[in-house]
Amino acid sequence: MFSVLFFSPSVISDEKSYGPADVVMILLSYMIAFGVVVHLGAVAGRQWNERRAAAPANPPEQAEPVR
Repeated sequence: MFSVLFFSPSVISDEKSYGPADVVMILLSYMIAFGVVVHLGAVAGRQWNERRAAAPANPPEQAEPVR
């Protein structure tokens, strides 16, 4: 939905101003940025899951000192 609303007017105006080569560069920049966001989201999700799995669900109670 974002692509339809944003790219259509942006591509048309940029093509008139800068030419077709710059439109391709702009689209590539957006695709790379989107890929970076997806990749970082996957890395953050994996780290989140690993930390939750490593943390004990019920931490052991501390033993009372022997007297």
